[in-house]
Amino acid sequence: MNQFISSWRFVFKNFKNLISFGVPWLTFTIISIGFISKRMPQILIDENIAPDVAVIELIEVLSKFYENNVNQLFIIELMINVFFMVFIASLAVQFKNISKSINPQSFFGISRIIYAKIPYLFIASFLTGIVVQIGFLFLIFPGIYLFARLSLYPIYISLENKGPIESIKCSWNATDEFGTKLTIYTLIIGILLTLTILITSSLLALSSIGAMLIVPIILFEIIIFSMVLSFIYFSLYKYLEK
Repeated sequence: MNQFISSWRFVFKNFKNLISFGVPWLTFTIISIGFISKRMPQILIDENIAPDVAVIELIEVLSKFYENNVNQLFIIELMINVFFMVFIASLAVQFKNISKSINPQSFFGISRIIYAKIPYLFIASFLTGIVVQIGFLFLIFPGIYLFARLSLYPIYISLENKGPIESIKCSWNATDEFGTKLTIYTLIIGILLTLTILITSSLLALSSIGAMLIVPIILFEIIIFSMVLSFIYFSLYKYLEK
């Protein structure tokens, strides 16, 4: 629990040196959501129709929208994932700089390092994503466990120049004795994030101006919680490095 609390302290203490790395993902995601919402067909709900029928009609409309825009949606999802991977990998570099009392690097300085490693990050993310999804097919806990065990791969790619397969192996081996603890931390962060999103979205929905801010605020909350969880993973990496 001390590590959990210290991670929050670290993130808030160094917030100004970390937040810039999440801005590209935040900006692109907001633009993408706006782009998709403009292309979405207008959905009218007939109060005279039975709820189950209305749900079926809604699913049909959304399915047709997806079929007609599958290529654009695939590209958008791909880019959102790439920006998020770059965000997480950039944090690892900045974490190392701050932890070793080195002056924090600028956004552009770290971006030049990380963007060259996007292919490795993408391949590793794709492979771990498949494994984690298989875990979620069984139960929630196995999925979270696999996610926690494999989440150190961006650190090995960004800090040690490992390849995608090697970084995944390093993450799995490094977390061998700490799998349960990492799973608990990951689960706690997930629960807190979900509760935070529910509370803030409910409060913001009470006014028209607040409703307009729901999406960016939720994304901002995801950035903060991701920084905390990433530092928890980095702390384990730093501990094992010693």
